[in-house]
Amino acid sequence: MERLQESNLPVNWQQLSSVIALQLVWQRHYEVITDDATGFQQVRFKPKQELAKATEGIESPYDIEARYRRRYEVNWTGYMVHLSETCDDDACHVITQVMTTPATVHEVNCTQEIHQALMDKGLIPSEHFVDSAYVDAHLLVEAQAQGITLVGPARPNVTWQTKTENAFDFTQFGVDWEQQKVVCPQGNQSISGSPLSDRNNRPIFKVNFSRSDCTDCPVRAQCTRAKLPAARSLLLMPQLQYEALKSARAIHASAEGQQRYKRRAGIEGTLSQGV
Repeated sequence: MERLQESNLPVNWQQLSSVIALQLVWQRHYEVITDDATGFQQVRFKPKQELAKATEGIESPYDIEARYRRRYEVNWTGYMVHLSETCDDDACHVITQVMTTPATVHEVNCTQEIHQALMDKGLIPSEHFVDSAYVDAHLLVEAQAQGITLVGPARPNVTWQTKTENAFDFTQFGVDWEQQKVVCPQGNQSISGSPLSDRNNRPIFKVNFSRSDCTDCPVRAQCTRAKLPAARSLLLMPQLQYEALKSARAIHASAEGQQRYKRRAGIEGTLSQGV
């Protein structure tokens, strides 16, 4: 790298795309440390805590679009391939769509693009069986508007209430969408609400309950861990998304839903052959 900065070398060497890529990879993963006393230099490999987000850094000078990703116990540098395959009982199973993205592009950001590609080919499915990474409330609604039933295990709500026995998660609150009111399991009604945006700039609605209702509530410990005198509050998605997600979770949890979802198993075999 230092030799490339020497004045006797052709200037255009420094401007070669391959050289620039190599410099970026080097700067991302390594640094040269000089001992002030001896002048001795050594190369230091940067730990992952010091690296910029994987989406922002070139991982290989040989493929500048390859990105690093860790998924569960597997990590790799490269891409994600998304395959769509027919799964009718009375016909051959045929791959209908292949989509490749950098590894850092999350699956949930691919679902709508896959649907559009299938629509452009005249191959829109009535049902699309996917794994949990391709499902969220907004995609359920968008797919339904396109005539597609998106079938997959929507990721669970991860609040402490959903993981604690006898605690009250948001599904145990009644929602009056017309009046924009919410009723808690004890029958108390929310007293205020305000529109907000989530981290993806999508609309959500925050509802608040009365301090007087929550402070002396006999089941407060099952509902909120907020310090007194704070009361329970909820963040809700818009009605269409809320109801679509609630319905999808209920269907998937049923015996019928579990049996229906087994249809997706075929694509795992296809992926295994590809790997």
